Amino acid sequence: MKYIFTLLLGLQVLALEINNQTINNHYHQILKEDVNITASSFSNTTHGIIGTNKAIKILPNTVLTSDSGFTLRAGNYYNVVFNTYNNNGALQGEIEQEVFEGLDAESVVVTPPEGYSLVLWSDGTQTSSNLITNVRSNLQVTAYLSANTAKIDSYPPSTEKIYNYNKTQANIFTFSGLTSAIELNSVKLLERVGDQYKESTISFQLTPNGILFDFSDPDYRTYDFLLIASNEEGENIYHLKYDLLEGLVNTVANLESGFYTSAQTLELTAAPDHTIYYSTNGYPPVPGESHTFSALGETSINISDNKLIYYYFIDPNGNREKSINSRSFRFYESKAALTSISNPTYNGNVKLTWGALAEATKYKVYRADNQLELNILKEAFSNSITAPQNLFIGSTSLTTFSDSEAAPHIDYYYAVSYLDSKGEESLITNPDLMTINYSNNASISTIAASIDRGLKWLKAKQMTNGLWSVEDKENLDFVLTSEALKTLDAYGEYDLSYYLGLNALISKDSSDNDSLSRILFTLSADSNYIKSGYYKNFLLFRKTNDSGWGLNTNFQPDTLTTLLALQSLNGLDSDQSISLNHIAIPNKYFASSQGDGLSFVAGGSNSVYLNALAYDLLKESNLVSANSLIQTIVQQSNGSYDNSLLDTCGAILYMPLNTVALNNAKNYLISKQELNGSWGDIYLTALCLQAMAK
Repeated sequence: MKYIFTLLLGLQVLALEINNQTINNHYHQILKEDVNITASSFSNTTHGIIGTNKAIKILPNTVLTSDSGFTLRAGNYYNVVFNTYNNNGALQGEIEQEVFEGLDAESVVVTPPEGYSLVLWSDGTQTSSNLITNVRSNLQVTAYLSANTAKIDSYPPSTEKIYNYNKTQANIFTFSGLTSAIELNSVKLLERVGDQYKESTISFQLTPNGILFDFSDPDYRTYDFLLIASNEEGENIYHLKYDLLEGLVNTVANLESGFYTSAQTLELTAAPDHTIYYSTNGYPPVPGESHTFSALGETSINISDNKLIYYYFIDPNGNREKSINSRSFRFYESKAALTSISNPTYNGNVKLTWGALAEATKYKVYRADNQLELNILKEAFSNSITAPQNLFIGSTSLTTFSDSEAAPHIDYYYAVSYLDSKGEESLITNPDLMTINYSNNASISTIAASIDRGLKWLKAKQMTNGLWSVEDKENLDFVLTSEALKTLDAYGEYDLSYYLGLNALISKDSSDNDSLSRILFTLSADSNYIKSGYYKNFLLFRKTNDSGWGLNTNFQPDTLTTLLALQSLNGLDSDQSISLNHIAIPNKYFASSQGDGLSFVAGGSNSVYLNALAYDLLKESNLVSANSLIQTIVQQSNGSYDNSLLDTCGAILYMPLNTVALNNAKNYLISKQELNGSWGDIYLTALCLQAMAK
């Protein structure tokens, strides 16, 4: 090591002699270790030490006497150099400094030029004044200044932690304020390596609206990037920093299902910042419901009774565990189920009958309205656990029960248990043995009845995996499930059906823009779910050169996909700054219709639905005269628009209808509703129910 030493005694420079070598001002002397100096080393000891420069560490700082001394600290001098990226901006202070090891450099201040702002210094400092402390190596400290000519957004956002469940990671940067990628002269991705940002070796795709960096096999570590997108007006710089963590697959349980002879403690463990949701009554947990409990990271559940426990985690990014887990515990044999049961019949109401049991004081009836609830009853039955009270619909002391709430043309499943004189409940009957789907030709005449019947039919069509689907048409899963979830959201139906549907939707990967838009719109109300940022940026990334969206990146833009994309982006941003700054609808998306009116065209004819949707999206913008989109739309005498369910729904959902027009349109929908509560298929039923909620 070397040091440069100057000692002031009074105002004089004092020469020191160490090991018979004279050390004068700025004389370089190699020290392998700290050296203790005593007064006998000096030729003059009459002055106290009144100051030192930054090249020396003195202990103690006192007047020298014949027996006092101090220590010369061995160390290095290091060069600290301050600059700005591409020499942009001005620096005040000493920009090239020699700093002794362990000491602080003098502060330097950066002043951005007009129209620029500081992003950060390369050491992480985010204030204009930078003070480097405890210098231990040569440093080059760079200030990165960004022009304000383009807004850069990213997925993932700059956050503390990102959990990766798919073993792949994509960084997506999107731009607004630019009309095309042609405006970009260059794009660079810098990654922090040590104490510097250096050009990354990661390859990327560039579109008119953004950049996609793919990590086929990511390392689980801290990522620290600077994206520099340059155009004629300057350099736009975005800082992205996050920890990429490998996501857990399942919550860990310390016990297996089984029969136990003594009380047990079930321990559930997830990552420390994951929230575990669980239930102990045999009905899967739904956040916010009274039967659902939660704990952060881990929890212990004491069990001494027969129970069926469901559980799963949600991580800080909003990712849900892929499936709901369960554990079944039995400590004794429950009372056997009834055996003498009959299939339900219908005579104005659904009627259930069963044989009397001498020890029964009361009978309890449970009902499953769809496949999800049927699975819950079957789990209780197969695990010999009493049924969850969430599906309880009534009790009786008789051996018959009438259900007036069951709607026609829908599959219902019933189960019955009994209570003895001690109030102990038996197991339920097999729900597969008490089913009914009855017919009823009574028409639907009121809005309330229409909604009730429609919601029951829609929920009954949900698959056990949580999706709404049509056989052999998996590509429609996103469309049908997202519209069904929008319907449940419109009515505040945040139940198990909604939760499982949402979980199933976000667990699937979507490749086309139609699906991306629908998923993004559905997730817009779920602000804690970080992947909505992925869908948003991926959607913007896939916008075409002429500012529209096609079904896929290699498809020509079309009206419906473009409007769906706009609708989903607006759902994330109430003032429309995202969507309307990212797209200006080209004139080719409009067609002349009835004088000066403008009309979106679908399938070769003017579409009321698309025009109404376009009006709703563009009414606050200056892109077009929004009123011209709907001024030629006329309601038919039967209350419909263009005698179409789709177009009538569009008018109700997106046009400013007066009370009379709105009621007439709803009455038209009711007149077309089928006796089973549907409007023919899942998609139209979901849309009609959304319209009925207006």
